[in-house]
Amino acid sequence: MPTIYATKSEGIAQFAVGTWSGIRDSSTGVIRTSTSAQRDSVAINVYHTPGRGSNVYRVSRAFFLFDTSSITSTVASAKLSIHGYSQDNADVIAVKSDAYGGGGSSIVAADFNNFDTSTPYSSEVTSWSTSGYNDIALNSTAKTDIQNDDYLIVCVMEYDHDFQNSAASNTNLNSGVYHVNYTGTSFDPHLEITLAAAGATVHSVNTVAEANIATIKGVAHANIAEINTVTFD
Repeated sequence: MPTIYATKSEGIAQFAVGTWSGIRDSSTGVIRTSTSAQRDSVAINVYHTPGRGSNVYRVSRAFFLFDTSSITSTVASAKLSIHGYSQDNADVIAVKSDAYGGGGSSIVAADFNNFDTSTPYSSEVTSWSTSGYNDIALNSTAKTDIQNDDYLIVCVMEYDHDFQNSAASNTNLNSGVYHVNYTGTSFDPHLEITLAAAGATVHSVNTVAEANIATIKGVAHANIAEINTVTFD
């Protein structure tokens, strides 16, 4: 079962007076730096407070880059494991992203809006641990991308308001994460991948050795590649 550690992970936030749509759909954000680049209590966040004649919103998203170029076989199952930190009351979801220039670049502020809610990589996750890893089961779309693409790029975002684009009101929802820049690898985000088992090889049929089988139901041995998905060689 291959384990692939994230090569990059960052948070990007937008925090300002304005409207929900103006903040949530902003074309740019602020890359989280300093200690929050190592572990960030508001990495996944939706916040709103009404002011005197104005509203303050914050939306934060976490981005993760994995080099999946070594995976070329069919992926039977995959999960994204993120170690939680400090805060745990935001439901989350993983979606496809093209941040990091699609894989070869550093993150930029404009990646704040670089996510695709029409291509979710998981279902809603309704609980979050701050004392261990949170395992997010990845769906068939993510598994296909792991197999076919050199990079898997994931945006993990708050579900109830950010993903569903439903304006927040008087709320502060946060789920914190450890990023790859944290010392060592004990808390690093990673993928746990199980590859589909390679097909077994048929060496006999009804106790008759393969070498002694000329045909099966009139089909020549040389023209039979497999029987019921099991390799025949």
